Amino acid sequence: MRIVFMGTPDIACGMLQQLIDDDYEIVGVVSQPDKKVGRKQEIKMSEVKKNESLKKAHEVLNEISDDEREEELAFQRLMYIMDKKAIEAAGFDKGEKVGIEKGIKQGVKRNTLKIAKELLGENIDISIIAKVTNLPKEEIEKLKD
Repeated sequence: MRIVFMGTPDIACGMLQQLIDDDYEIVGVVSQPDKKVGRKQEIKMSEVKKNESLKKAHEVLNEISDDEREEELAFQRLMYIMDKKAIEAAGFDKGEKVGIEKGIKQGVKRNTLKIAKELLGENIDISIIAKVTNLPKEEIEKLKD
């Protein structure tokens, strides 16, 4: 499940951490902007922003944003991930897997026929070839031509 989390107060931090721990896909976090508090008007960050997982993600984002090449690579990776998920959702990956399995079966069959033909060339009895290759005798007979 993809989640955009919205929360600012202390209690929201625990909920967010539980979602992260439960492996939910957090695609965004929205909270109140930092505010100046007290006589010194020091900027106070919300508890949600103090979350260690989010801090690391924010630091990485800032590093990437400072370097155009890194930003482009991150964008391309995101596009790759989105494309991959779209392909999986459409079932293309399953179709590819079925195609590969079918290709393997065809390759094994072709190889078995090749072996049977070589054994025929060595004048091995058809019943022995059928037993070894699990091919029907009729199919082996056709290979003589």
